[in-house]
Amino acid sequence: AAANAGNISEYTASLSESLGDIDSQVDRLTSLTNDLVYLSRMEEAGNALTMTEIPVSDIVAETADSFEALAAERKKTLSIDVTPMLTMQGSSKEIEKLVSILTENALKYSPEGDEVKVSLRKEGKTVVLEVRNKAVDPLSDEDLAHVFDRFYRSDKSRNSASGGHGIGLSMASAIVTAHGGKIRARSGDGSEFIVTATMPA
Repeated sequence: AAANAGNISEYTASLSESLGDIDSQVDRLTSLTNDLVYLSRMEEAGNALTMTEIPVSDIVAETADSFEALAAERKKTLSIDVTPMLTMQGSSKEIEKLVSILTENALKYSPEGDEVKVSLRKEGKTVVLEVRNKAVDPLSDEDLAHVFDRFYRSDKSRNSASGGHGIGLSMASAIVTAHGGKIRARSGDGSEFIVTATMPA
C-alpha cells in the first residue's frame, strides 16, 4: 500500500508538472496570437489611426517610470530624460505601447548592472524618442538591418531563452509608421543597442 501511495504521489507530481508546462505554452501562444493580431491591425490602420493632440512628454515619462520596479528587480537602473511640455498628433494608447515595448526590450536584452536610457526631445518639427542599452553581445550590421522584422532574432542575444518571440520591435515599427514616422536601430560604438523613433510633432 505504501508503495502504491508513493507511485500515485510521483504520478500526481509528474502530471502537475506537465499541466504547468502546458499552461505555460498556452499562455505563450495566447500572447503571440494577441501580438500578431495587434501587429496586423496596426499595419492595416496606416493613416486611418485616429490622431489627436497628445501630451507626449507626460506619456513617455509616466510609461517609462512604470518600469522602475522591473529595472530594480533585474539589477539595472533606468534613466529618463524627457523634454517637458512636448505635444504631437497621435494616439496616446499606441505611444504608451511603443514606450513600453522599447523599454521592456532594453531591460530584457541588456546585461546586469546596465543603465537603460529613455529620452524624448524635439528636433525641428519632430519628436525623437530614443531608448538605449548596453548590448549583451555586439550586434552585427546584418542584425541591425533586420531587428524590426517579425520573428527575427540574432543567434546570440535575442534568442528564445530570453522569453520573447521576436515580434516586439515589429510592433514598435508598425506604431511609428502609423504615426507617419521612422524608426531605426544602431549600435553606437559597437557596445550599445540604440533605437530611435522620429515622429511628426
